[in-house]
Amino acid sequence: MIRKTSADLVIPVDGTPLKNGVVTFSEDGTVISVNENTEDPDIEKYSGVLVPGFVNTHNHLELAYMEGILPKHTGLPGFVKGIMEVKMEFPEEVQKKAIAREDEYMWNSGVQAVGDISNTPVSFSIKRDSKIKYVTYLEIFDLLFDKDYTQIMCEGVELFQETLKYGIEAYITLHSTYNVSKPLFDAWASMPHTEAMSIHFMESAHDDTLFHKEGGFWEFFRERGIPLDYLEELSSLNRVIKGIPSDRRLLLVHNTNATSEVVERMKENYPRVSWALCPCSNLYIEDKLPPVDMLRSKDINLTIGTDSLSSNTQLSMIAEMRAITNNFNIPLEEIIKWATLNGAKALELDDKIGSFTPGKNPGAVVIENIMEDFMFTGSSDSRRLI
Repeated sequence: MIRKTSADLVIPVDGTPLKNGVVTFSEDGTVISVNENTEDPDIEKYSGVLVPGFVNTHNHLELAYMEGILPKHTGLPGFVKGIMEVKMEFPEEVQKKAIAREDEYMWNSGVQAVGDISNTPVSFSIKRDSKIKYVTYLEIFDLLFDKDYTQIMCEGVELFQETLKYGIEAYITLHSTYNVSKPLFDAWASMPHTEAMSIHFMESAHDDTLFHKEGGFWEFFRERGIPLDYLEELSSLNRVIKGIPSDRRLLLVHNTNATSEVVERMKENYPRVSWALCPCSNLYIEDKLPPVDMLRSKDINLTIGTDSLSSNTQLSMIAEMRAITNNFNIPLEEIIKWATLNGAKALELDDKIGSFTPGKNPGAVVIENIMEDFMFTGSSDSRRLI
């Protein structure tokens, strides 16, 4: 059955927003057309803003069981310490119950696709059966384990083999610039299944002070007697450019301490680079936001992620957008594009989702409890229509 949906404002993302516009969908959810409002009695009219389904470009679904466990404002080194102490202490059935709950929540709130981090196969069966499209990044790192880097590589390939059993799209990726030895970082590019990467990048000032034997991460590794063999590279930026080939699809996550020079260098080296902002997680861990105004000025593909419930109170794309617009003057149409089409481009799904383009199947979401000038309120929320 054909559905015609309308709202106070329709943001097709690939075109001009329409007040009281109408989006027509086929029975399977494919967009047929976007039009001005008519007097058709079959139109479903909603109060709020009608947008395509969201794309959450950074999440750790398998950490859903860690909700509320770690304290706020510990700083990134303290957070890493805490998560390593707590992780995997819970029974698998507890983990899976939390994973299923959050998968359902994201779908109902309008998330169409997720760039998700996995260290274990615990979420794979739920991803297989989910209505959400998951692009899974299988994260490897070695500095916190008493294992040779070659063993870590083998474990990464074994985890990839598990994804094949579930029909999950997956890639092997490096965790960060600080938690990976030089041999593993250098060897990653020659591993199979590394066509796309998602990497935690410049999330904290400690990411770079480490290279100068200062700051929280330097103390973190020194106290544990873990030698660092990559300090001569001098910065996170240099590690990425030296170690990650320019032909990879690259997603840089957090970017809280990114500078103008860093952005320009990344643009020069990576034609398929995107930037994921996770503001609620940044506020939870370090009480700091990324330099949004500078990033906006650079003509880059900005996207939005929720990170995990170990560093957030909810996996809400609306909460992330609200955290940004509460602190930066960004039009609703622009930030909706970050949360939809830009995210789809980052996962290379933009031929299927991300906008109300005829022929796509992007889902449909209504954002409710919004101001008359179409700005978020403290009670703004989203729910899926299609």
